[in-house]
Amino acid sequence: MDSPRILGLLFTPGMTIDIWKKKGLLSRELDYYKELNRSCPIFDEIWFFTWDTEVPRDLDDILRPLKIRVIPRPKWVGGWWYGLFLPLLQARKLRRVSVMRSQRVLGGALLPMVRLAHGVPTLLRGGFLPSEAPNRRDHPLWRQVLYRIHDWTAYSLNTYVAATSPHERDHVRMVLHVIRPDIPVMPNYVDTDKFAPNGPREPGYVLFVGRVHPEKRIDQLMRAVSLVPGAHLHVVGDGPHRRELEALARDLSLDVEFTGFVDHDKLPEYYAKASVFVQPSASDGNPKNLLEAMACGVPCIATDMPAMSDMAKNEVEALLIDINPENIAQAIRRVLNDQELAASLSRNARKRALAQWSLHSEVEKHCRLYREAMGLSGHQ
Repeated sequence: MDSPRILGLLFTPGMTIDIWKKKGLLSRELDYYKELNRSCPIFDEIWFFTWDTEVPRDLDDILRPLKIRVIPRPKWVGGWWYGLFLPLLQARKLRRVSVMRSQRVLGGALLPMVRLAHGVPTLLRGGFLPSEAPNRRDHPLWRQVLYRIHDWTAYSLNTYVAATSPHERDHVRMVLHVIRPDIPVMPNYVDTDKFAPNGPREPGYVLFVGRVHPEKRIDQLMRAVSLVPGAHLHVVGDGPHRRELEALARDLSLDVEFTGFVDHDKLPEYYAKASVFVQPSASDGNPKNLLEAMACGVPCIATDMPAMSDMAKNEVEALLIDINPENIAQAIRRVLNDQELAASLSRNARKRALAQWSLHSEVEKHCRLYREAMGLSGHQ
């Protein structure tokens, strides 16, 4: 009898199923495996190597139909130590894995140890690179060196690697000096059936979705909204900066809705209402919230930086601007007051999402790599 084909997923260090659930991310992450089982049914089982210390029994009814099994970490070892000793601590299980992939770049440098120790083909798909983040450039030199070593290891020593954008691929080759010809671009994906234009939009509804963190520059967005009569801001997400922003809202006498974490399946309701979506981040890789907004046909405003220009053509699929309150306010006014512009941005953004970021097309790309890694022909 042939051994079962098993896909392994290594979670980002510290990440658990419980955190996915609390942050409303569970349904988004499981959508990939639903589509994988539907359109590429080559795996008998899918194993999640997580930082959970117990198997979440309350999710059995959700995970079992997807053939997902959670492999928890031992309670007595945590943090990066578990990742570093994973090939030893989970050796018996890892030897049975057919292909191992990472959840994100952060932690992707742990995959080569699995490859070297057990001969398991590994797949890294990029995203946010620690070595590229502007907010880390003020860190001590030794930490910046570690970031580069981490990212170089992740991109150099895994069996298969992919970048989420042309800009990321250029960074890997030109800054990290990774020498390999095979770095395809596999962007983040969005379920374009779930995230689609739906119903009339609320006048003046300005939307932000994401982590409530200083690098997202929500404070500048709030100051901008205070300059636009009739605009009202809705911040979907949570994070360490929320209390400061609530205090700023009081100082500005600004009516802001802070929703906290929202289940991913309910996000289309917020995008459906929005007249404009703003992504004012100081740094980003290939942000899923912008993909979702564009898939829903929301006119978008985003930071003018390489990662964003890889995703949207300025004045065609989004407005890309230098971020400060006056620029954001001017862009919001343009979208709210120019119906022709708003309709054009909406139409072109949706078209781009359908052409390049659909969940189905990305799973097909991954499926080809999985088949190649396991030596399968097209009909197997």
